[in-house]
Amino acid sequence: MEATTQVMERTWTNVGIDYNSTPELKVKLAGMFDRLEWLDVSEGITMGMMPGEGIKAAIEELKIPKVSHVATSNEMAPYGLYGIRGHFSNGRADVYLCDEGSSLVVLASDFYPN
Repeated sequence: MEATTQVMERTWTNVGIDYNSTPELKVKLAGMFDRLEWLDVSEGITMGMMPGEGIKAAIEELKIPKVSHVATSNEMAPYGLYGIRGHFSNGRADVYLCDEGSSLVVLASDFYPN
C-alpha cells in the first residue's frame, strides 16, 4: 500500500501585507511557522492571559471549527505569533496570526485537504 502525503496550500493574506509583502519576509515567516510548537488543547493547556485571550477571540471571530492545537511564539517580538489548528469537513487549516497588542493580524493559513 502506498503512503499518501497531504499537499499543503499556503495562502498569504492581504491584511498581513505589512509582514508578508516580499519573498524575503515570507521566507522569514515560514521559518517561524515551521518552528512553532503545537499544544494539544484536548489535554488542557495553561498559557498567559494575553495569548490565551487573543487565541480565544481569533477562534470566535474567524469561526475556526474543531480546534485541536494552538501555538505561541515570541519570535516576532515585540509582537506575539500565534497558530490555531482547526478541522473542517474538507481538511485541516493552520492559521497564523500576529498579535500587535491592540489588534490581531492574520498573516497566512495552511490548508491540508482530506
